[in-house]
Amino acid sequence: MSGAKVSTTRDPFAAFEQRLATFDDPLTMRHTRFFAHPIALVWQAVSEAPHINRWLLREAKVEARRGGRCSFTWGGTTEQVGRVSVYDPPHTICYDLGTSYLRFELSEADGGTELVLLHHFTPGEHLEPQGWDNADQPAGEGSPWRPGFSMGFHRMLDVLGFYLDTVSGAVGDAFLLHPGEGLMEWNARVGADEPALAAREAEVYRRHIRESVGRRTLVLTRTFQAPRDLVFRMWTEPKHFAAWWGPAQNRNSACELDPRPGGAIRIQMTGPGYDNAMGGEFVEVDPPKRLVYIARGVPDEAGRWQVENHNTVTFEETNGVTTMTLHTVVTHIAPAIEEALDFMGQGMSESLDKMEAVVAAEVKKGI
Repeated sequence: MSGAKVSTTRDPFAAFEQRLATFDDPLTMRHTRFFAHPIALVWQAVSEAPHINRWLLREAKVEARRGGRCSFTWGGTTEQVGRVSVYDPPHTICYDLGTSYLRFELSEADGGTELVLLHHFTPGEHLEPQGWDNADQPAGEGSPWRPGFSMGFHRMLDVLGFYLDTVSGAVGDAFLLHPGEGLMEWNARVGADEPALAAREAEVYRRHIRESVGRRTLVLTRTFQAPRDLVFRMWTEPKHFAAWWGPAQNRNSACELDPRPGGAIRIQMTGPGYDNAMGGEFVEVDPPKRLVYIARGVPDEAGRWQVENHNTVTFEETNGVTTMTLHTVVTHIAPAIEEALDFMGQGMSESLDKMEAVVAAEVKKGI
């Protein structure tokens, strides 16, 4: 039987919390499972379409080679097309779907195979409202993770365990004979389709996502009585940026900006008890609509950055009023300064307060 055991005669919730996904960062979900089966069999199940169709998807198509085409149909009629970006049998396969990727990593373990599934979203993707059950965003509107979504992948890996048991002959009855019906059949067998159980499992993931991811995401919106061209230039012109960047008591003694894709960001920030460099680079520059940049800060004694975040800023103007939205995802933070996450929102809010004053002053000057 699979290492992550689920009995069809016992409470299917009994071991649920012991197998929860973890989050490497706000954009990457990790599931780890052990299956008491040879690595070659598990590899077939995650890399060959006829097997994938039995436990993961309604329909999958895979050209099993690096650069090969892959397409997934998740349950409706929309086909998601991508490429196999990593192909290293029988250890690693990665399905790159443009806005996200699914990466399976297999390794031989004592008596079987350990499987790691990494699901990663591109910053800014999968944030729009969804109409299915448990599609709320416990970590905030800047986070792609939803209880029903995470719970669905959790259950599909349970189904994979049953499927491997079936094809290996470890169970006596034929299971998952029809493509696309694996999850539904498994749910019925163990009673996981009961509304009360589904609600219970979703609430576990809701709490887990909020506690694991929520501190690392931030969405702030400000409205300015100013044209968006001016508000955009607050982020790209050093004289403006240096005037508002940082919390209330921060001062910037140096500021260098190269506002083009790949262009560098260098700032020296000084305040009560600190004198820190900040670095980074611009990723997208689309004036005056959208700006994407990566920021790194708080170097340690060896000069290594202790924090990194990915930021997307959008600008919309209506009748001379500009709405600016900042979406920040902390992609790395050293344990030694992790408590700084608790003050991220306050610090950035104070920074935007200063920006409002700078913008108002520029408008008053008639610029």
